[in-house]
Amino acid sequence: MIRNIKTWVDANRDKVRKNNRAHYARNKKSIARKTDAYRRKNISKARENYRRYYAANRHKIRDWRYGTGANEHYVTQIKIQKHKCAICRKPFKVTPDFDHDHLRNQWRGVLCHSCNKALGLFTDNVRTVQRAVEYLRFWRKHVRRLSSKR
Repeated sequence: MIRNIKTWVDANRDKVRKNNRAHYARNKKSIARKTDAYRRKNISKARENYRRYYAANRHKIRDWRYGTGANEHYVTQIKIQKHKCAICRKPFKVTPDFDHDHLRNQWRGVLCHSCNKALGLFTDNVRTVQRAVEYLRFWRKHVRRLSSKR
């Protein structure tokens, strides 16, 4: 019996998908409630499932989030950058972040988490980053002068 059902499902894959999508559209709220309740009840299992799914499908997720070809660009950039952050030049210890321009939705390079976070906090504003550099240079000179006077 089960073998016959599996054979039918395999032979009618498009029909099954169409039916599943229609069922989901009709019962979206109910399914969401049940899913949410399951996740709350089984939080560690749900997290583990998410981690496993994300690890296995990272390349698909990257293309889905940033557009077709994004994962290929990501992999190429890692090779071009010799497995180092484009800003601090330190080797990647964990999976690097995919840097992109939020306004233009354009891909850029691959960064360590700290550098990517810093750019985000500067809201990708070049003038603000330049002022931060000027600030650091000013205080580096000022501290040297103060320490040399002692």
